[in-house]
Amino acid sequence: MTVVEYMLAIIAIVLGLAIGKVLDKFSTTIKGSNWTDFNWFLSVWCLYILATILGYFWGFWRLYSGVNEIPYFEFLLMPFTTVTLIYLMAVFLPISAEIKNVLEKSEYYLSEKNPFFLLFFILIIHLKATVGYLEIEMLMLESITTWLLCFGSLLGLYLKNIYHHKVLLGFFVLVYLTGEALGPAVS
Repeated sequence: MTVVEYMLAIIAIVLGLAIGKVLDKFSTTIKGSNWTDFNWFLSVWCLYILATILGYFWGFWRLYSGVNEIPYFEFLLMPFTTVTLIYLMAVFLPISAEIKNVLEKSEYYLSEKNPFFLLFFILIIHLKATVGYLEIEMLMLESITTWLLCFGSLLGLYLKNIYHHKVLLGFFVLVYLTGEALGPAVS
């Protein structure tokens, strides 16, 4: 096995753990008979994070497909740090399995959202730095998408209203879908 194949095994394990966390939180949003629009909101967040995790897994090949050797510290500072941030985002996604009341769920979300959005911001900046370090040319659309996600993640730290967070989630989904729809057409 090559170094990249060993790296992929470690990356896959950590991403698998993150997917497990997100799916566990997703299952709490769809359980029960009290299905509300807030459950939809939390479910969409779970699906968005799941799509982000899978997107990184596929993007990993773009970043490292031509690499045959990678020094330990470069591996530690780039792909391993990235998947660690993704895992921590999955852990800090503000969804509680214990809370059943919608009002308490929204209060929990607002009180516990900051670590999630901070990690989201750090992840985006880290990915931007990784792409720069590896000297991979980003398309204009990818660069714009990256800065929009940075803006949205910082905005998530400051918003104090659930309605505004629902709009922000719509913004994230719109940016993601636009990037995915236009990306192949532009490249």
